[in-house]
Amino acid sequence: MSLNYQLYFAQYPNGGGITQELEINLIAHPVFAEDRIPAVNYGQHARGYDQSKLLGSVRLHVLCDNPLAIDAGRRLYAEPKHPGWFETTVPSLNAPAVRERWAVSCRRADLGTEGLRRHQEEVVALDVDLVGLTPEPVNSTPITGYGTDDEGKLLAGSLNAHQPYRYYALDDRSADRVRLDLGNPAEEPARDLAQLVGDAPAAGVWTYQSAPVAARNRAYYVR
Repeated sequence: MSLNYQLYFAQYPNGGGITQELEINLIAHPVFAEDRIPAVNYGQHARGYDQSKLLGSVRLHVLCDNPLAIDAGRRLYAEPKHPGWFETTVPSLNAPAVRERWAVSCRRADLGTEGLRRHQEEVVALDVDLVGLTPEPVNSTPITGYGTDDEGKLLAGSLNAHQPYRYYALDDRSADRVRLDLGNPAEEPARDLAQLVGDAPAAGVWTYQSAPVAARNRAYYVR
């Protein structure tokens, strides 16, 4: 299983938008390719050993706070994308005190005529404390994402990250750095995670932050 939180900016000819989403993924491969799948453990998978890229992410649920991204995900990428909204604390160059700490709370939402309607009910939350752990750079992209269209046909699309991920390998001494909290079990994402993950410890964490392309310097007085 893989939980993938994303915060990204998308640019269009007539403007842009900021999107947050949480993918709940199952790492899998197409049945027809079973004979071609290399035997890799989780650490090798995280480090990009599978050069076939047949091991990919099947999206079970994608919770998203941008109606346009929800529509595009459904129509273009066969993603089971649904509304949600987020409260987060993540590392930022504008807040040096927040180091390698990632707190992501996804809450229930629905789509109305005026856009996203937010509810306070928590669906799933992640708390990841990586302070003091040493990461290694890994090149695991492109990452193949699998989905099925309305006719049940299998689709695959790749995600490229244009700089290495920071991979934190976790073991018995560090797995408790990651906490997964599930909200209302009536919510399908929480129910599926409870069934598929249970009390299994976290195996690893990948983080990625794009390099800044511009920075505004502080103002100074002109005499």
